[in-house]
Amino acid sequence: MNRLDNAVQRLNSAIDDLDQSLGAVLARNTGGDQLKQELDTVRSQHAELATVTDDVCTRLDSAIGRLQAALSR
Repeated sequence: MNRLDNAVQRLNSAIDDLDQSLGAVLARNTGGDQLKQELDTVRSQHAELATVTDDVCTRLDSAIGRLQAALSR
């Protein structure tokens, strides 16, 4: 699960970096529309990945619980 948590943290960090970059670009008022579209796309992908990650975590926890129950018999 550690690799999954690390990947989610890296993704969140990348989104934060994009947010900061967008702020800088918008402050200069150059290319902001394209960067905003890209950021919106990344945010949408992040939301989808977060949903998948939650599902995977739930399923893994369930599988681990079943394996532990089977092994403890």
